[in-house]
Amino acid sequence: MNIKLIFLFLFIFSNSIEASVFNEYTFINGEQAKKKWGYEKLDKNKFRESGSKGDDVKAKMAAYILENQSYKGKKIELVYKELGKANGFFISDIPPTYILQRASNSHKESWQLAFIPTNDGNFVEEVKIVKTCCNH
Repeated sequence: MNIKLIFLFLFIFSNSIEASVFNEYTFINGEQAKKKWGYEKLDKNKFRESGSKGDDVKAKMAAYILENQSYKGKKIELVYKELGKANGFFISDIPPTYILQRASNSHKESWQLAFIPTNDGNFVEEVKIVKTCCNH
């Protein structure tokens, strides 16, 4: 079999798997995030020091990060350096993911800020806010 056809098949197949995984989740855009949590310009120190639990500080700044795609094309290491240790989980432990809101008595949903890496895992391809709990 022609090697080009094999690579083409693998490329198409891998993209369809990725698309189907993403289809299982609910994402919101910057405008929706602003309505949900408000909006605050990113203060990296404040974000980093806001703790390991989801809170309003991270959520407001997440709307800013999402709207501006501040980290798109940047090295993944920079996300960790500027925003601190990730405390969330999205699909795997590879993408830096930060909890914005946990499902609890006062919140029916969990939301996280996820930095989706490029295929090589070194750069941020896209920033998303994803619902990770209670998709009913």
